[in-house]
Amino acid sequence: MREQELFVPVKTYLEGQGYSVHGEVTNWDIAAVKDGELIAIELKLRFCLSLVYQALRRKKTADSVYVCVPVRGSKGRLSNHSDAKGLLKELGIGLLVVRFTSRNITVVPEIHPSQTAHGGKRRQRILREIDSRYTELTGAGLPSTEPVLTAYRQKTLRIAWTMIVKDNGVSTPQNLRTYGCPVTTGDILRANHYGWFDKLSRGLYAVSEEGRAAVTGYYRPYISSLLPYWNEPDL
Repeated sequence: MREQELFVPVKTYLEGQGYSVHGEVTNWDIAAVKDGELIAIELKLRFCLSLVYQALRRKKTADSVYVCVPVRGSKGRLSNHSDAKGLLKELGIGLLVVRFTSRNITVVPEIHPSQTAHGGKRRQRILREIDSRYTELTGAGLPSTEPVLTAYRQKTLRIAWTMIVKDNGVSTPQNLRTYGCPVTTGDILRANHYGWFDKLSRGLYAVSEEGRAAVTGYYRPYISSLLPYWNEPDL
């Protein structure tokens, strides 16, 4: 089992509670928002102290924090079940158990966390990342080698795709903005964090070979999901 397999059942459960659910937001596994409340959920395949440490760090920013672990079978339980639950209750951390049986997968909230309202720059950065994504394309618990579809990467993909489709791979920030690309298009092109663009002259850019490979290769399925949010037809 991989941590990513916990994301869908937890997302479904939280959405059923009215939350907007987002995976891999900054370094949180899951962030969920409802009516101004921000909760964090950290995923692990087993209960351990490193999971508790992660949750304690999230308590500095989130209103509520859960840890989430899987169990097998209808009667499965955590190792050191009583001690683990006692520790989490003492720390004000919630516990979600994803129960895998032969018939179904269920999410059980075994402990509800204490709530503390937070503010600060860190919280605003997380909420800004959530609000800036066109849509949610990233799961949670991804390996560190797997790219996360952050708001910035989604915007960069839109720019590269638009350059290829609208202007044969060569364009200016002004033209791209008229096609609906973000107001920060010029900054993204100049920064060129992913190496997807080549600067031809002042204010004129081309999609690089790496950029074309990203649009037509690895990110192609993600772009298909993003196109409706860009009000664009498929390639």
